[in-house]
Amino acid sequence: MHQTHANGIAGQPQAAPASIRRIGLVILGMHRSGTSALAGMLQILGCDQPATLMVPTKDNEKGYFESLRIYPFHTRLLASAASSWNDWLPINPGWFQSPRADEFREEAVTIMGEEFAKSRLFVLKDPRICRLVPFWETVMSDIGAEPRYILTHRNPLEVAASLEKRDGLAREIGLLTWLRHMLDAEAGTRGRPRTFTNFAQLMENWAGVAQKIQDDLDVTLPRLSLSVAPEMEEFLSEGLRHHVQNRDRVLKNPLLSDWVRNTYDIFERWAETGEDPVDYQTLNEISAAMTVSASAFSGIVRAAEQGTRMVRDQKAEIDQLNEARASAEQRLESTQSEAAELRAETARLDKENKNLVDQLAHVRSALEQRSHEADETRKELDRLRAEDTTRQAQMDDLAASFQAREKLLHERLDEANRKLAMREAEVGTQNRELSEITKILADTEHAAKLEQCRAEKAEYATMALKTSISWRLTAPLRKVSGLIRRRRS
Repeated sequence: MHQTHANGIAGQPQAAPASIRRIGLVILGMHRSGTSALAGMLQILGCDQPATLMVPTKDNEKGYFESLRIYPFHTRLLASAASSWNDWLPINPGWFQSPRADEFREEAVTIMGEEFAKSRLFVLKDPRICRLVPFWETVMSDIGAEPRYILTHRNPLEVAASLEKRDGLAREIGLLTWLRHMLDAEAGTRGRPRTFTNFAQLMENWAGVAQKIQDDLDVTLPRLSLSVAPEMEEFLSEGLRHHVQNRDRVLKNPLLSDWVRNTYDIFERWAETGEDPVDYQTLNEISAAMTVSASAFSGIVRAAEQGTRMVRDQKAEIDQLNEARASAEQRLESTQSEAAELRAETARLDKENKNLVDQLAHVRSALEQRSHEADETRKELDRLRAEDTTRQAQMDDLAASFQAREKLLHERLDEANRKLAMREAEVGTQNRELSEITKILADTEHAAKLEQCRAEKAEYATMALKTSISWRLTAPLRKVSGLIRRRRS
């Protein structure tokens, strides 16, 4: 919400005093009269919009700023009163006092509570409200809101042209519908807080329109400041306005109904200088005459409207047939062009296909040659693998034989070393004995002879060792041991 009130201690919500105002700005204007642009401007200036908005369409690209729920609600409501959005006849006054009106009123109160919650400044906009002001007066009262009305209008010829383009509505019916909406909206709000403007003023001077709304309705628009000007200028671009007609084409057109011309003249003056009670009588007379005349020419108008609808439907059917024929001719031309392109593409592909076939044959021949070579290589590889397997088995056998022989040689070498150690022990014993003998003989006269004997004994021991069986047995072991040391090194 754009308006807030902080009462009491911060952080502790307080009940709102009963004196706080709740204002609903109700926009009243005929379809295609710029009511969406006016509602969008008020939303930018700080008024709350409905919770569920109608989505933009190609007919209103910047949006409708209208409740998505109220639109179908009004369709059902008008149907219950035997009327519709484009009906130029007055709604049966008895409907407003009927039980059916009470049902719709209760539903409207629920919708307003869900669409606007507790908003204290919101915008309610739907062109159908122009013909239902008494109904919505009671709804606004039930939700505790004060309705303040903004009546806007647009050149009726522009409205009729827009309706004819959008809905196929005949110009005369469009003018009558415009007249009914404007007369009912004015009569229903007479004596209430209201202001008057038009689509041209909104597009030419939106700030002036906003200020006028504030002054005439005693309401403050929270965001009316220079800071919103760029946003507003972007929103109210010239693209919003179509079917522009000079006002004199209405006011000075003798072929146009006096009802339309006089009503348009009054609303134009009221938008510029404010409403004048003197004009009430003229508007009352136009409304009464239109209502009285309705019984006389409504049937004729409806018959003409039905005939116009039939002509429009036939024209639409003819247009559809012409569009279908043009589309078929265009498709035929496109098909013929595509066929020519396909033939050219086929010829190109045939040529490429022949080249590819030749290349494929060459590649196939090369592949066959490579395959033959691969087979020969595979056979040679298999032969080499078999030879390698045989050689590996032989190497394994040789390694096993060598290991066995090496083990036997080590065993024999160990035995020879053991026997050699025993012989060396015996020689040591003999040497000790010889030393003792030498010592004994050293003091005798036979020392020299004993020395000679010792030399001879040593020579004898050496010869005995070399001629012994152990020495001869270990000769091969010593030779193999030397061979093994050399191989390992």
